[in-house]
Amino acid sequence: MTDQQLDLDAIQTRANAATPGPWCTDSWEIYQGTEYEPGLSMWIGETCRGTSSLEQDRADAAFVAAARTDVPALVAEVHRLRARVAELEEAGTYARSALAALCYDLEDPGSNALGALYEISRATTGVEAPRDDAALALAKHASEVLEHTADIADPEPPEASFFGDYGPQVADWLRRRATDARRTPAVLPSSGA
Repeated sequence: MTDQQLDLDAIQTRANAATPGPWCTDSWEIYQGTEYEPGLSMWIGETCRGTSSLEQDRADAAFVAAARTDVPALVAEVHRLRARVAELEEAGTYARSALAALCYDLEDPGSNALGALYEISRATTGVEAPRDDAALALAKHASEVLEHTADIADPEPPEASFFGDYGPQVADWLRRRATDARRTPAVLPSSGA
């Protein structure tokens, strides 16, 4: 279910319009209150009897009675979690921006910093955020790795290439990929314009 399908306001409106809770059950009938009191508890409704078994009818009634307090609690929890996710997304986009600037500016930020930048970028995918240098920093690193690997694929004589006679072709292909990475860094979905 997506956020658009789960209309918390409509769910809360229906819950608010229902008879105030808590609700309880004596078997298959549902009453207002925490415990059924004959002649005093307000009758809410009942589940269908005889559908499969008495135990099933009682379980259905217990579920409906508990829903009166469970549903508002679940709506409140979803609101709390959504607010927390928004806080974490905001912190993540700030961290991504700061780490991207650091990684981009340093000659060798190190694999831990680049790995952290990659993970923060993944964690904030789809989050509206101001443009940052995460894609540029990761592309710069990818380009450098490809260039270094190309140098290994086509070493200076008298060293022999791991790729044998294909070393120069492999190196050429890797250098083209490095140029492509520098020219058109992957656009992170979480980066704004």
